[in-house]
Amino acid sequence: MTFNEDDASPGTQWDENNYSCTYDALFTILFNISAAKPNKWKKIFQESNQYLSTLLDGFQQYLKGVNTLETACDSV
Repeated sequence: MTFNEDDASPGTQWDENNYSCTYDALFTILFNISAAKPNKWKKIFQESNQYLSTLLDGFQQYLKGVNTLETACDSV
């Protein structure tokens, strides 16, 4: 199987000014988990804490085409 760039999961771009690498990795994993089973993870994120709830709101805006994943992550 060959890699097709169009098949890649969305993720965030590394911010060399703020050294966001660790957060980028974590938030990309959380995005993909929440996108795979949105109904299940929406409730979990919203009930966990304000940071995951804010992140989920950003993910939902990204999926609607309103913002980028970087904006979602920066909001946290």
